[in-house]
Formats: sequence, structure tokens, C-alpha cells
Amino acid sequence: PTLHPAFALQSQAPLPEYDTVACRYRHIATGADVLVMPSNDVERVFALSFDTLPGDSTGIAHLLEHMIFRGS
Repeated sequence: PTLHPAFALQSQAPLPEYDTVACRYRHIATGADVLVMPSNDVERVFALSFDTLPGDSTGIAHLLEHMIFRGS
């Protein structure tokens, strides 16, 4: 698939067991990685992940993560 021009294709890998091709893109302005796996399956899924690196070992970052996302 072709994404918006703000994304540059980095790599592609066929996934025959899922009948798709994994396409890794990088957002040019922010450097964010995007993985696209197009499918004809009626079930649609997306995920978002980001680093939550703690500044120390007090555990406050992990606690805030749970408070913000409420266990999701």
C-alpha cells in the first residue's frame, strides 16, 4: 500500500501464512515507525505503542501509565 507522502517506505516482507505483505514506513517529520499489513479479512485491528522510559527507579512512570490507560 502507498501511504501519505509524509511517510517513507523502509522495508517490505511477505507473510504468506497471513496472505499479506508487511510494509514498514517511517514518518519523515517525526521518525515514527508505522507497520501496515493490508488484509481482506473483515476483522480490523490497529495498535499504538510508544516508549514510556522512566526517569528513575521509583516506579512512578509505570503507575501513571496505569492511571492514564486504566488497565487497557
